[in-house]
Amino acid sequence: MKHLFRFFGSKETTWTLLPSEMDHMLQVLRMGEGDRFEIMDGKGLIATATCLRATKKNLEFSVENETEEPRPSRQLELAVGALRPSTYEEMIPPLVELGVTRLFIFGQDQVHKERLSEKVKDRLHRLTIHAAKQCKSAWLPEILFLESLEDALAGFKSQPICLLPGAPVPLFDILTTAEDLSGFIIGGEKGFSPREENLVLAFKKASLGPHILRAWTAAVASAAVFASKHRS
Repeated sequence: MKHLFRFFGSKETTWTLLPSEMDHMLQVLRMGEGDRFEIMDGKGLIATATCLRATKKNLEFSVENETEEPRPSRQLELAVGALRPSTYEEMIPPLVELGVTRLFIFGQDQVHKERLSEKVKDRLHRLTIHAAKQCKSAWLPEILFLESLEDALAGFKSQPICLLPGAPVPLFDILTTAEDLSGFIIGGEKGFSPREENLVLAFKKASLGPHILRAWTAAVASAAVFASKHRS
């Protein structure tokens, strides 16, 4: 089957494409009459469409068919302390590919609040869309930006696991014996402050091996371990 490029849009009564997506189709990919493509809304709905007419600034298309993919049966929630903005380039694509369904980015005691700026939020949203298109995921993860670790802990649907260097139990072992666990907490580059460490005292703790991982590496590794244990 011929590869079809996938684009992000929305549907109310009819499908529409984001202006940035249309610009990419017309200016970069040079799509024209007869070209077929896919549109996704990030909520499980996917349409196959054909270009009817294309100019430098506008594209007309007709929708051939629609399919709806159910929400993933396994929900994976991940909370990560706010990182340097450039780090998200490495973290977001594999998290989307591995099926993270909710991502909490939370502020920490020793982290500047600019890491939760609107500019950063917009960038993460664009990275998420691009990753979902690339890996052909029908669902975008929900990304929540929270002011503190307390807010992140309150947002979990079930009690999460705190991932810490040197924790005595490997994450893989915990997931083997506790099938209901589906959430992880990871501190930012500086880990947790003493106050934040007190907040996670009551949670189960797990490690990802003998080495100290970068925060984004730990996030991706935990999602990979979860995905390997819970293939849908």
